[in-house]
Amino acid sequence: MNTYIIINKNAKQNDNTGDIEQIVNQRAHIKITRTKEELLGVINECKEQQAQRVIFVGGDGTFQYGVTQFIAHYGETPMPWFSLLSRGTINCLARTFCLDDNIANGIPKLLSDEPTVKTVPLLEFATPQTKEHGFIFSCGITANLLDEYYDKRSGTPKTIS
Repeated sequence: MNTYIIINKNAKQNDNTGDIEQIVNQRAHIKITRTKEELLGVINECKEQQAQRVIFVGGDGTFQYGVTQFIAHYGETPMPWFSLLSRGTINCLARTFCLDDNIANGIPKLLSDEPTVKTVPLLEFATPQTKEHGFIFSCGITANLLDEYYDKRSGTPKTIS
């Protein structure tokens, strides 16, 4: 299966990518991006090479921006399926959908011939200037907020000073 791993070098936990290269061992095309222009170059390559799956390595923003750009640039071309190895700051998508964020476990699972598939609903939202595609991740933020706000033992609100 023609697989691309797109590593957002700006994501919080992507300082060292040698572990990814070692685990992948030439079973996928690894592309490291730092800019939007570099990502667009990789998207064009994926389209030309008919990538079947794309694994983003980054956080929620990496996934949202990456999927939005694929949709914008692929047009009527069949899309690859997408996955995420979370290495960002908040990682709500990965936590909400229980995606494995351990590189040593996650990459082999995603590169297998029969990866586990979870469907994530994407939303299209537009402003006069742009059209974005994202996902519903508020449940992760809400859970974190409630966890912070309520005392775990008594279930009553914490005193906020």
